[in-house]
This record gives sequence, C-alpha cells and structure tokens, in this order.
Amino acid sequence: SQSLVAMDSPDNTCIHYCVYHSRFPLAIRSHIENKLDTILNRKDQSTLWSAEAGVGDILASYPQKNHIFVVLASPVAEVGRDHDYDWAIVEASSMRSIIQLAGRVRRHREISEPIKHPNILLLNENLKALRGKKICFERPGFEMPNLVLASHDLFQRLETEQYNPINAIPRIQEITSIEKNTNNEYLNLGSLEHVALAWQLFSGENKAKVWWANTPYWCGEVQRQQRFRDSKQDESYYLFVADEFHNPHWCWLNENAYPPKMTTETPVRIETLQSLNMGNNVKFWFDLDALDIYSKLANDFVIELKEVSHRFGELRITEYSDSSYQEY
Repeated sequence: SQSLVAMDSPDNTCIHYCVYHSRFPLAIRSHIENKLDTILNRKDQSTLWSAEAGVGDILASYPQKNHIFVVLASPVAEVGRDHDYDWAIVEASSMRSIIQLAGRVRRHREISEPIKHPNILLLNENLKALRGKKICFERPGFEMPNLVLASHDLFQRLETEQYNPINAIPRIQEITSIEKNTNNEYLNLGSLEHVALAWQLFSGENKAKVWWANTPYWCGEVQRQQRFRDSKQDESYYLFVADEFHNPHWCWLNENAYPPKMTTETPVRIETLQSLNMGNNVKFWFDLDALDIYSKLANDFVIELKEVSHRFGELRITEYSDSSYQEY
C-alpha cells in the first residue's frame, strides 16, 4: 500500500485507494465495510450516487477527468463479502482463492453484458515466491512441508483451462492423474490442492474421517484436539478515545490480571507513521479519522466516547517474536 500510494497518477487522473484488511479496530473496519457494502452493490445502481456512498462528492471535489477507485485487500475480501468489482489483480495463494475472488468480479451484473477486455489478472508469482521461499502457497493455501510444488510460477503450475475461464470445476472435478517429478514435488497447483484435501480428510494425523468413522461420543474429544479455527496466541488492544479533547491512543488489555486491566504499556510495538509519502493526484478513498467514526457511534448509541472505545475499539494482534503494528 505504501509503495502504491507513493506513485504518481497518470495525467488528468486521480486514483483513490482503500486499504482493507482484518486488522483494523472494530469500529474502523465496520466503517470501511459499510462504505464498501453500499458502493459495491451493483444490484441497484442508484446507491452508488447516494449521499451515504459519497462517490458523487469525491468526483465533485477534484478537477481530474478520470477517477480510478481501488481496493487494496487481503484475503478478507474473498469470502463473505457481497461486493461487485469491475476488475481484480490477484496475488494467488491457491486455486480456491482465485475462484473466490473471481466471484467478486461483476458479481451483480447480467451475464449478457459484453466483456470486451480481460478483467482479471493473475500475478504469476506471489510475494513469498519472489522472496525465494521454499513453501509459498500457505496461510492461506494448501502447500505444506510434505506437499511441495516443483516451482511457484503459475505459468508452469497451471494449465490454461484451469483459469481461462475461471470457474469452480478445477476444485470439484476429480483429478485422475497426479503428476510429480523425481523429487516428489507436485507439478500442478490444482493437483496439490486435491491431494492436500484428501490427506486432511482421510490420512492426516488428525484426520477428519474420525467424525463419521467413530461414534458421536467422540465429538467432544475431537473438538478438544482439533480446535475450530485454532490460531496463535493473540492479545486485545484498543484504540482509545477518552473524549473530544484528547488524541486517540493505544491501550492493551492485560487479560492475565484479575480483573483484566487496561494499560498504555503495550507488549507489541505499535508505530504511528507521522507522515506518508503520497504521489501526485493520489488520495485515500475514505476518511478513517477515529474521532469522527467514534463520535458517530457515540451519537447512535447515546454513549460516551470512552464507552465506544471499550465496545468498538478492539484490535487483536497475534504475538510473534518480532511483532509490530503500523498505524497510518
């Protein structure tokens, strides 16, 4: 995001960026999603020009003839969002992610409308591949130490019919031949995903087959061993606004104390960027000022800003050895 917003726009063009991922405080993420839900609903085209969407106000505020609105999103945009985009550039992690994101392109438009140009670009390598990692299509993805691809260039690891056109067939149609090289590395991304799913369902150490192969009395034990959406330890942080006279600041909820205690001493380093290098005619799409967003919630729920911070200011950060969080 920092690299893209630092690039100048073409002549007579203004680019508006929205950075969208899961690690915003709840109130700010909800604000972003409410805006996108309204703007990217193409079932009723009139909503795009509503006061709530604000697109008309943006166009009226800048003199450029051409305006490009871009959502820079993590995998949070792939599942569970009923958004309709005109086009997408995909940094692939799996066939599943490619298919899911493709389902957000022209999602609400009539299929009879002509498409004159390609509207999805698959990056042939993802960031991990560019950095030379041995395992690249993971978290999210299906590659793992015992299931490795021969290389991570999609030109080599996908057949044309698997992505042109993009549909769900490669995920649900059984693959009759699984090709590997002499190093036991897989030659096709789709084949690897089928093998990974079969391993997890039938052969893995904690195979899912136990759910239907044993009596229901095992369910509690299986759930204890295989926690649903099990993840690394994370901690609660809060973007705290005491009142309209104080700047927002970060607090940590120490859940090891009893009762849990809010403190400004945070174990994870939270860095606030004092300035951001912005290119010519490059803007952020939405105003994410915490005080403005919290003030609206305070009015809606008839509560004080301090209570808004407790209810809606939470951000959960996963603890790693070099954990840090950047705030813009």
